[in-house]
Amino acid sequence: MFNQTDVDTYQFIRGTDLKRRETAFATIYLNTATGDVHVVERWFYNFTVAPGQTAWTDDEKNNFHYALTSAIGAPWDSQPPFANSADPIVQQFLAFIRKANNVRIAVRGANAFAFCYASRGLDIDFDIVLTNNNPHWRVTLQKIPATSNSRSNVDWDSRRIELFSQDNSPKTVCQDPPAAQCASGFVTPPHEFGHTLLKDDEYTAGAPSRADLQSIMNIGTVVRPRHLSFITGQLNTMLPGCSFRAA
Repeated sequence: MFNQTDVDTYQFIRGTDLKRRETAFATIYLNTATGDVHVVERWFYNFTVAPGQTAWTDDEKNNFHYALTSAIGAPWDSQPPFANSADPIVQQFLAFIRKANNVRIAVRGANAFAFCYASRGLDIDFDIVLTNNNPHWRVTLQKIPATSNSRSNVDWDSRRIELFSQDNSPKTVCQDPPAAQCASGFVTPPHEFGHTLLKDDEYTAGAPSRADLQSIMNIGTVVRPRHLSFITGQLNTMLPGCSFRAA
């Protein structure tokens, strides 16, 4: 059954190894024992229907949210690094995989933690917990006809998200004019999730990164280090003697 009473299990972990920072937009955990960063967003859904549409079933709610979280995790969660191989064929394959590898968190500094993880960096992953108890984000999800052109959006300042039932389906998207470029196969949730971490779009006229068509905040699917500036800014307040940046 779909419900909105999930629990963020990290909040029950005690000890000095897990550093925690609560923000208005997300809760950020830094595990100094395992060398990873875990970002949790608390969402509360409000399910609505467009005229002529049937009410949401529990299965439909579950299926939409599962597809959304899967689509978000693929580009945003980092992947553990692979060690080099003496086999040139395997090494060639590893080089190919690394080109597609997601963003990680680099750490430097005089702290013992920085010395331990400076060479490999930190994994970062994201989780969405559904709750009606002090959510970071309030999400309105509307069931619409398949022919609708409704456009999702995120309001950073009010911490509200507007999504539509067709958002998990691939579509063609275009930049704003002039000289707009277009791309097919675009799935909306990973882009809108990016707006829970940063405010700016990159497909608009005059955007500094408008030329980066592969960017997930433009019309592409790739997460760039600049997209994690909010997270690294928070990390830089959590562990004295360490400096964090996305890489």
